[in-house]
Amino acid sequence: MKYTSFFYVERSVKNRIMSEFIAKIKAEIDSTQAEQKLDELTKGKKKVKIEVDDSNIDNITKKTDKLKDKNIKLKTDVSGTDKIDSVSKSLNTAEKSVGSFNNSVKGLAKLGAYINVFQEIERGAKAAVKAVQEIDKSIVDLQMATGDSYANVKNIVSGYNDFAKQLGATTTEVSAGASDWLRQGKSIAETNKLIKDSMVLSKVANIGSEDSTKYLTAMMKGYHKTAEEVSAINDSLTSIDLAAAVDAGGLAEATSRVASTADLAGVSLNKLLGYEAAVGEASQESMSVIGNSFKTIFSRMADIKADKLELIDEDGTVEILSDVETILENTGIKLRSSTNEFRDFDEVLDDTAKKWKNLSSVQRAAVSKAFAGQRQANRFQLLMENYDTALSYEKIANEASGTAMQKFNDAYLNSIEAKQKSLQASFEDLSVDLISRDSINGILEATQVLVEFLDKTNLLKGALTGLAAGGMMKGFAELTNSIT
Repeated sequence: MKYTSFFYVERSVKNRIMSEFIAKIKAEIDSTQAEQKLDELTKGKKKVKIEVDDSNIDNITKKTDKLKDKNIKLKTDVSGTDKIDSVSKSLNTAEKSVGSFNNSVKGLAKLGAYINVFQEIERGAKAAVKAVQEIDKSIVDLQMATGDSYANVKNIVSGYNDFAKQLGATTTEVSAGASDWLRQGKSIAETNKLIKDSMVLSKVANIGSEDSTKYLTAMMKGYHKTAEEVSAINDSLTSIDLAAAVDAGGLAEATSRVASTADLAGVSLNKLLGYEAAVGEASQESMSVIGNSFKTIFSRMADIKADKLELIDEDGTVEILSDVETILENTGIKLRSSTNEFRDFDEVLDDTAKKWKNLSSVQRAAVSKAFAGQRQANRFQLLMENYDTALSYEKIANEASGTAMQKFNDAYLNSIEAKQKSLQASFEDLSVDLISRDSINGILEATQVLVEFLDKTNLLKGALTGLAAGGMMKGFAELTNSIT
């Protein structure tokens, strides 16, 4: 029984060993076969068809991204801690740099704003000083014209500032006009009236204030007009400007050239303006040329009235007075009302114009030469052919009361130029109140003393040498120490 059991146990052990041995052999054999199969599949060229559901691509992509994120996080957790710290430090440094840069930009922006403010203040200060200097020059000019004290003239100019604001002009413009009238011996009251008239003509005729004053002066003196009558001259010029193809400025210039001779010849101002406008419109020549041509014509008539025996034309041709009268009398035109009296020239021209259409071309040429001379004959013919137009312009001028001021108020005072100049006048007033003449003089005198001091002590030369040799700081330091 014992032997049987032992045998059984021994046999069981042997059977188990054999089973394990066989299993191991089979496993190894199976593994070898599997490897061979795998090797064949790897080396062989096989076509594999993969079908993918499009609707699941997005889900697959999202899941893949999540897996990658987890994988990255896992790797980072395991081995990237140091790198994260490094990156974090770099990010912090970058953020600080960006913050510092932004602060710098903001600082520069603020600095730029401050600089702009300072520049505006500087420009305003320079403009104010310039305004004070110009007004001071005007005061001195008026002081020399009137012989009055600086304080009194300054008060007058202060009134001109208010005047300038009303007229849409600057204080210096008004003061310049006042100086011109005062130098002619006009009173303060007359000057104030004439300033306004010359300023009105300047704006409605679009000419400079100096030219306006010059033209009005010539017309006043030529026709012996008072200060109260000057506004009527402006009305006449402005009304013809509105009706004819000539401008008020050109008419004023032409009339200023011929006013005195026209008055001596007996031609009224408004009739003269009508003549000039008609000929200027027809010829389209410059009004200065038209004015000179009428000056020549009226000068000939003045010479006839003065009983000159000979008339010398512009080209040097000499004509005998009796020949001129004879030519005119042959066409029915009389220069004299009696043996000893000459008719006014505008009456003579009225008669000539009435007869003009009935004259032959030869007679017209002879009459034109008799009245105007060889060089101005063509312009005289233009006057005769447009005489009705000239009379119509004269009528417009006679009925022109208030025209200039109305145009000035309606057109100029509403313009940007008028608003700007009124603002400039206000700025001039403010500048004079803020900056005194004495303060500017004090600065200039102090600067002069400093310049003279530097010149006498030869310090500036040393400073400039320092600038050239050792740089700016050395030069300035030397200058500062030397002055101290």
